[in-house]
Amino acid sequence: MSFYSQMALAALGLLKSKGQVMTLVRSTVGAYDTSTGAAAETSVNYSVNGVSISMPSAGIGQTSVERGDKKVIIESGVVVPSLSDSMIIQGIEHELLDVKTVDPSGEAVIYILHCRSGG
Repeated sequence: MSFYSQMALAALGLLKSKGQVMTLVRSTVGAYDTSTGAAAETSVNYSVNGVSISMPSAGIGQTSVERGDKKVIIESGVVVPSLSDSMIIQGIEHELLDVKTVDPSGEAVIYILHCRSGG
């Protein structure tokens, strides 16, 4: 087992013990159905361990950070998040504005997300 695999396991242990279970939602649009006039959308939910932290208020209004935005740190190894996904945190759906992979050696240890609720 590599050093960074061990780091990912350590991060997972901390996220499980100090964080919460969240849901990453991946929606995909299927083929256009001429009989309904719409494309079918399917969603797959992934349970991930993570922590949610309020973004620092110092950056509000000066950058792309808005009041209520969250920094979310989630485990690696379940799913690679993308900007088209959303996160459900304590029952509230959030869009992903940024996804950063912490992968010092090319092996993901954690993901850091910038999230914003819709309301």
